[in-house]
Amino acid sequence: MPIMEIHLLEGRTTDQKDRMARAVTQALVDSLDVPVESVRILVTEHHATEGFYVGGMPPHKRRQTLTPPAPALAREETLA
Repeated sequence: MPIMEIHLLEGRTTDQKDRMARAVTQALVDSLDVPVESVRILVTEHHATEGFYVGGMPPHKRRQTLTPPAPALAREETLA
């Protein structure tokens, strides 16, 4: 009986999680040659600003530091 533990940040819809569960179940059935009824999936959702860190920073702050500034628009030169 394979048991898959998956941690996600909050914000996915029920439909998205259902599709993920079906895809993971099928992957385990195919790769481990187990019956679909034996697959167990535990999903834990985490709030992005509490208790979840990437590189020592909460994801919302990490995104701010990794997002490059938008490029300045090139000025069009007018010909006289």
